[in-house]
Amino acid sequence: MPLLSRRSPAPAILATLSVLGLLVGHGFASVSVARAAENAAVGAADGTATAASVAPSIGERASVKNGTVPSPSALPTTGHFLGHPRLPGTRTPARRRAEAKKKPAHTSGPLVQKGIDCAKEKCVALTFDDGPGPGTPRILEALEKAGAKATFFVVGKQAKAHPEIVKATAEAGMEIGNHTWDHPQLSRTRAADVNEQIGRTQRAVEKASGVTPLYLRPPYGDVSKKQRKSLGMPLAFWDVDTEDWKTRSTRATVASAGAARPGDIVLMHDIHSSTVDAVPAIIKKLQKRGFHLVTLSTLVGGHPKEHVGYGKGLAPGVRR
Repeated sequence: MPLLSRRSPAPAILATLSVLGLLVGHGFASVSVARAAENAAVGAADGTATAASVAPSIGERASVKNGTVPSPSALPTTGHFLGHPRLPGTRTPARRRAEAKKKPAHTSGPLVQKGIDCAKEKCVALTFDDGPGPGTPRILEALEKAGAKATFFVVGKQAKAHPEIVKATAEAGMEIGNHTWDHPQLSRTRAADVNEQIGRTQRAVEKASGVTPLYLRPPYGDVSKKQRKSLGMPLAFWDVDTEDWKTRSTRATVASAGAARPGDIVLMHDIHSSTVDAVPAIIKKLQKRGFHLVTLSTLVGGHPKEHVGYGKGLAPGVRR
């Protein structure tokens, strides 16, 4: 069979054009035909883009203390969840632009526990990223049983997939934060897409629970100086990275989180079963050391400021 020249259209295309020509000639062509063709083109574009543009998988690689962020080649590409800098689906470009223009919903106020002053008492904020996951209800049960609180930074896609868990988290008195829609590296993401990532997550959480996140935790702790000024939300970092995403060890996670000091914000991930298994022991160990396990808002004194990154909370004897 002779090869087609560059000027020769493929047989399939010729056949399609012939059919469409017959439909038009007989008055059967409709908007639905054109729409089907458009959807097919969009789907093909998404399909070709997916493999080449998959973002790093979830795992907090960045260190807030030393300010380093890994290069894309150093970030993992496999795991429980793969982020994607371009939101998947069949939305047309026009619809994506419209969604990007939507402003995030108004945030709910800080969730502060009454009767606890972290400037005078020992407090630690346990935080969980990337959920909700299958093990999140077990973490909620352990926290409630111990009279402890925590903050959950949810991924929007996961919140949409598991609204009942998001609702249960809010009803349990836990604080819920925004961890973007599908975990891209924000400093490498266009401004319109950043707004979409945050706004869609805000609305998904609000729809599921009636609560709108106050804080944003940037994936990998990575956000540019320009973005920090424009995001309009307090930023939540951490100073104890348990590296549970890396070790997948219950024992190592208990040891790391259990060694927290007053005012520390502890980073964990509720999508890992090893972390879920570690939580009861972490709670027991910290409470035995005399710590209050509190929401992030309680730890920072209840008045977080926009554009400020919180990597440490209040502690007795520490002036702010």
